[in-house]
Amino acid sequence: MASVHRPDGYPFYFAHFRLPVGKKPDGATIWKQFKRSTGKERPDEAMVEAKRIEREEKKKSTFTEESALEVMHLLQSAGKQAARGLLNQQSAQAFLSKLTEISIGEPLVVYTVEKWFSTWLAGKDKSRSRGTYLRYQGIVDGFLASLPERRKRQPLESLTVGDIEAFRDAEIAAGKSASSVNLAVKTVRSVLKRAVPLGLIKANPADAMDSLPEKRIVKSTFDLPAVRALLTAAEGDWKGAILVGYLTGARLGDVTNLQWSSFDFTGRRLIFTAGKTGQSVELPLHESLKAHFEPLVPRDGKGPVFVTLTGKTAGGRNGLSRQFSALLKKAGIQGKSYEAAGKSGRTRNTLTFHSLRHSFNSALANAGVAQEIRMKLTGHLDAKVNSIYTHTELETLRLAIGKLPEITIQPV
Repeated sequence: MASVHRPDGYPFYFAHFRLPVGKKPDGATIWKQFKRSTGKERPDEAMVEAKRIEREEKKKSTFTEESALEVMHLLQSAGKQAARGLLNQQSAQAFLSKLTEISIGEPLVVYTVEKWFSTWLAGKDKSRSRGTYLRYQGIVDGFLASLPERRKRQPLESLTVGDIEAFRDAEIAAGKSASSVNLAVKTVRSVLKRAVPLGLIKANPADAMDSLPEKRIVKSTFDLPAVRALLTAAEGDWKGAILVGYLTGARLGDVTNLQWSSFDFTGRRLIFTAGKTGQSVELPLHESLKAHFEPLVPRDGKGPVFVTLTGKTAGGRNGLSRQFSALLKKAGIQGKSYEAAGKSGRTRNTLTFHSLRHSFNSALANAGVAQEIRMKLTGHLDAKVNSIYTHTELETLRLAIGKLPEITIQPV
């Protein structure tokens, strides 16, 4: 089966495969290695093209009389087993695999439902951020868990719309929100979409699924008094984390996993890798952040900034989101709650740590910062693509950040 590889310094992927070109005196197959440029820069498109190239080369191969006799004997053997009632799915696949090997030099690869979903997921481990991979993993595990054991071991092409519907209904029954259910079905659709151009399935059964109507929850924002109240109620690392969230608009995971090396106090910058995109982020450092964190830097300037929060997940009974909700309650701040639709679902609130990100954007807007500048700050422009902000660009963003209010954390 063809594989693709992109040599260093080349823009395009190359197809690699081998085909039988004859027989040795002892009957062993003689193989020839092929290498062809696909002319494609994306690995998924390159794989589709590699399959096409491989098929074209196979058409040029000669089907010998010896091969024809071998095929005839195989068919006769299969027919005898079928007549005796001994031909089952496993033995039938074995016959087909042997026929395919005679024809194109490689045995037939049959993906079960479980094998294909696991293969797809393994391919995402290196190509996506850790957070995205874990989200995919949860959905794939949930989908496979919704299938009977016997169903998982059946060929991928046996999946039906009914299987996808059963998974969706299980997600709904678990109390998941419409947006979460739609995301789960969308992910399953993506897994199966990848199998279509590879010839593993003829059509994608998930394409027949309609999205559920979503009731969008608009996140509220914190005004400055609320932020000060949160900082007063917070203890330990949460004080600094809230300050960073409000004055940078960074996401919860990016804040709690900050390293001391992320701070450039001389250049007044905060530089880190966004967990959601895997891209490098560079932001001007607000004076309140510089004043609070610079005295706290350890001698070696290394290690996590928030030792008690780093590496922890947002979800779960003791997760970061639950801890932040407790802080809201302690500070006497209350958003609007939406009860879960089922016992396994979660209650959602219009005020979360992510609301600090919205508050950051709102505070900039209220200070008269142009939308284009706000988009750069909240969108976290990739420093690699932008070749790091020029001095002029960084100063423009720094002026925008400077319009945010000074906030001082009182020492305990």
